[in-house]
Amino acid sequence: MAEGGNDELALKFYRGVEAVGKRTVLMLNMADSLWRLNKKYEAQRYYREYGDTMSTAGKAQKILQRVVERSEIQGLKQ
Repeated sequence: MAEGGNDELALKFYRGVEAVGKRTVLMLNMADSLWRLNKKYEAQRYYREYGDTMSTAGKAQKILQRVVERSEIQGLKQ
């Protein structure tokens, strides 16, 4: 859905999956959809959570550059 450009529908689906349990890739997908929907403050939170989870799992080297850049942006408004 998100790859087809329907981030709003994808986000509804992601939120349903999130209610069952958080998965690392789900956090990244949610963050990307939120970012494209200009909900950058909320997206930033998911990017940080994704990065923290990857680091804790010993996979910091696999964190995508966009995650690093977007999770560090300061001064975002809700």
